[in-house]
Amino acid sequence: PSNTYVMPRIHHFVLTNDKGCKVYGTCLTLYEEYVPTAGTKDPYSRRDSVHSTWKEQDIEVTVMEEEEVLKESALYIPRVLCILSTWPYLLAFREYLTQLYRLTLST
Repeated sequence: PSNTYVMPRIHHFVLTNDKGCKVYGTCLTLYEEYVPTAGTKDPYSRRDSVHSTWKEQDIEVTVMEEEEVLKESALYIPRVLCILSTWPYLLAFREYLTQLYRLTLST
């Protein structure tokens, strides 16, 4: 998880087995904002919603509502789309994944 938005990234890799056969992979990594749904246990919950600051000899304590904490500290979770093939059409796979991502944004 990341606290800042990261642009989508493409990366390629090659897997080779013991017989020398290659499998080519193209991955598109997207970062989506994590929004917990009501009634679910949140594995990424922030437990530090109480902040304290020292001012001379007193302690000032501010308790923030859960919604305010979520607004201030958005979480971006990676989602990866991957194509595996025995054919090395890496540019075509990249274009396909990019178009698929664009389709998801338009609908």
